[in-house]
Amino acid sequence: MGVPSMTTEPHPTLTSPRVTIRSGDNSDAETLHAILLDPTVRRWWRDPDPPEELEDQLHATGPEILLVIEIGGHVAGGIQYYEELEPDYRHASIDIFLG
Repeated sequence: MGVPSMTTEPHPTLTSPRVTIRSGDNSDAETLHAILLDPTVRRWWRDPDPPEELEDQLHATGPEILLVIEIGGHVAGGIQYYEELEPDYRHASIDIFLG
């Protein structure tokens, strides 16, 4: 019996009156890159990947997924989660950045 993975299903979209967390597309990569270049974000995340690599991350299917955070219809940052499926070491982590 295999270990189920939430990364084999479509990426979740979470909505509330103020915030949406959704899958990204290529048009989001430049905005996310600009947010990651902001000195107040960069001090925690270091040098960002180029926009082309962010595009790849936005289309990843697992185990590391990058989703877009929107506030008021504008890209405000990203949330990334990682899922380790090795049965002896199973765990997950979440990283978030906001501009």
